[in-house]
Amino acid sequence: MLIDIVAKRYSVAVFNMARAKNLVKEIKDELGHLGESYNAVDKLRLVLNNPLINAKDKQELLNKITGGSLSPLCGKFMELLIRKRRVEYLPEIVKTYGFLLDQYN
Repeated sequence: MLIDIVAKRYSVAVFNMARAKNLVKEIKDELGHLGESYNAVDKLRLVLNNPLINAKDKQELLNKITGGSLSPLCGKFMELLIRKRRVEYLPEIVKTYGFLLDQYN
């Protein structure tokens, strides 16, 4: 299934970057909060998935919502998901990241 392939690809990439920086738990927490917000707030989900809204505006919205509190790694990762139009896969990426973390521990 496409969602599984995409989620695994992105979660493995961010997990490897987080592991290299010794931030695996912190990134899990940040992605988890973002995933929860994405699932819970319909308007946020609609804006982030809307192809008519440009990536810069989506990123600015995300920065306002998080108060700029995302780590540089998580911020860049979200920027990538937005730019590549892969935000809709965020919940599955978060779940797959959790599986990777469980295997890592």
